[in-house]
Amino acid sequence: MSYWRKRLPDGLAERIGLTHVKLSLRTRDPQEARYLGACLNKMAAELLMSELPEITREQLQSLFRKTFEQHRRKLALLADFARSERGFMPSQEIQEETATGWAYQHFSRNGLHASMDEDARDRFAKVGLSEEEIERVTATVDRMKASGEATPSASRLAEAITATGAEVTAATKAKAQAIYLRALAEALLKTDERYRHILSISMRRSTRLQLKQKAFPKQREASDRHRGRPRSFQKMDRRKGILPPCPPDHR
Repeated sequence: MSYWRKRLPDGLAERIGLTHVKLSLRTRDPQEARYLGACLNKMAAELLMSELPEITREQLQSLFRKTFEQHRRKLALLADFARSERGFMPSQEIQEETATGWAYQHFSRNGLHASMDEDARDRFAKVGLSEEEIERVTATVDRMKASGEATPSASRLAEAITATGAEVTAATKAKAQAIYLRALAEALLKTDERYRHILSISMRRSTRLQLKQKAFPKQREASDRHRGRPRSFQKMDRRKGILPPCPPDHR
């Protein structure tokens, strides 16, 4: 039995993990094998050895910047809407968006089907994530893989490639996908930009409340003790200084 064997171009070999292609010609006739081999060589020259469309480093950098800015603006708009909703909790939003950002970074480095193995957990621990945060990222990675959320929209990825001036092919999509995912990750991890103002207000309110509680412990105890007394007795207590005075709009 005769076989045909051809070395693949380095770029293609690196992407698919094969350096050569080997096919059975399904013949024992040497003359027929030479003919078939010549036909395959011609096809290989046309399909494999021709210059394949590429996406340059500069185009990938442009894709990252544009995707990052677009997603950052989108997240800022969503954060503005979320702040107006009842029961809005900025700390919970930060946890969820941060976990999703680290999950996208994991996919950009290791592929869309990568699980959170020990190497990935060690890498997150080295960048400063706690065990609780790593568990949250692991759960997010599993959820995104199961739901298909990790896979970027094919149309949006194609639009991002086209915007750089590159041609949309299997090769350019394979290279651009990791950069696209990394841009999403970086935008999600910028939670400080979206929630810093809200958190600072919450912290100031909490600090004022704690200071007030520390400054008037006796008055607070007196307020608790006299809360059930009739209004006329409460007024007498205030004149005697037992209770703190009411705010001006409640006198």
